[in-house]
Amino acid sequence: MFIKRFLLLMVLVALAIFSGCTEKEEKVGTSTATGTEMTAPQPVKEEAPLPKTLCAGNYSDNTQWRNGIDIKKKNRFFVSINKTDPTPVMPGHILGFAKSGTAVILGVYRDEKPNGDAIFITVAKNLDPIGDGYPQPIQIKSFQIQTSPYSQENEWKNGINLKKPGMFFFMIDKKASIPFKAGNRLKLAATGETMIKEIYRHEAQEKLSQVFVTVNKPLDPVGDGNPHLIEILINEEVK
Repeated sequence: MFIKRFLLLMVLVALAIFSGCTEKEEKVGTSTATGTEMTAPQPVKEEAPLPKTLCAGNYSDNTQWRNGIDIKKKNRFFVSINKTDPTPVMPGHILGFAKSGTAVILGVYRDEKPNGDAIFITVAKNLDPIGDGYPQPIQIKSFQIQTSPYSQENEWKNGINLKKPGMFFFMIDKKASIPFKAGNRLKLAATGETMIKEIYRHEAQEKLSQVFVTVNKPLDPVGDGNPHLIEILINEEVK
């Protein structure tokens, strides 16, 4: 009798452990894009609208900066934002300057300070401190992104999902807001113009997030995926 009770107790313990493991496995999965354990990506909620214009910082020192434009590097300027504000731009954005015209952003660096942050932006064009600097407006016209170069047999190729051919993903700075939403249009190298249906975000790494985007057309992993650029038309959406 004692042995039977002992065996019954062991069975109940084993079932409890198995149940706990199953519950844990339901909460944690494996990312097909990274191969690491992760919780399920979450749908992106409506975020605060990002600005459509910027303005270089109101700062001059007669040595390196004039009206917020770097007079030594010439293709760099900075803007000031609140500490709680998301980074307003990222590489690939296309800006429109009052005098110099359009230029694509090559690099973005956020310098965090106790009372506010400075965003240093490098573009692919020399700027004019008088014609482009403070207080001239700088328009955010559109921007480009690039899918991740990640590939996994029968799952992903050049950042495009092979099982869900309308889905791709790219990486973004964790402090940056996603500057588009469902309904916005984008233009791919091979497929052409499409419309965003769903967006999911996953905090994959310490400083970067994965952004999964599903569009209304199948995508070509070779013609649309990395290293091709995707243009986001942020001022256009389906009515």
